[in-house]
Amino acid sequence: MNPEEPHSAECHNGNDLRKFRWTCIAVLSVLFLQYVLMACLYEEPYPALMLPGFRGSSVYQSEKIVINRCDIVFVDENAKEFQVSLNKLLEDFPQSHRGTIKTNFFKPPAERRRPLSAGMQKIVDVTGKILIGFQARQTPRDSPEHLASLRTWFQNRAIKIFPESRMTQVKLRWYQSIYHVGDSRHELSRTPLPSWAISLN
Repeated sequence: MNPEEPHSAECHNGNDLRKFRWTCIAVLSVLFLQYVLMACLYEEPYPALMLPGFRGSSVYQSEKIVINRCDIVFVDENAKEFQVSLNKLLEDFPQSHRGTIKTNFFKPPAERRRPLSAGMQKIVDVTGKILIGFQARQTPRDSPEHLASLRTWFQNRAIKIFPESRMTQVKLRWYQSIYHVGDSRHELSRTPLPSWAISLN
């Protein structure tokens, strides 16, 4: 056995360790520099992807932004109206869930019903047999049970938000707002959509 072999192995391991250390230092230095640049230049203290602009879809139509909105208005026994923001009404729910709740529960029943095609209905039926509870999720939102539950929920929210007043009705006024892509602060037009009034008596 060559007596120099153990010494050569130790030198080799030492070089690898030094390379590893310098690599870690370099990576950490680059990350720190990136953090400083992002925080100073973009006011975002984290790495971000800068994606190219695109026309998009859904709410973007012909260089305009089309959004369906809803005004939530409570009416007291003197016919006085009080508008409540969605965030205030749904403050007990996470922010990420509020838009979905508004879309699925606050639209008029006729607007929420979407008949399924024969092929899609078969997929739903098969999925319901595989995934327990899926069929329960498919229960029509305009069923008497759902409507009674929604009415009770609004009654409780009215009591909590307006403890000194007696609310008799809540109006969910839907409308479509159109904005220009380059200026989303100024509304170009507003079109009323089917709305919904729920008695709280």
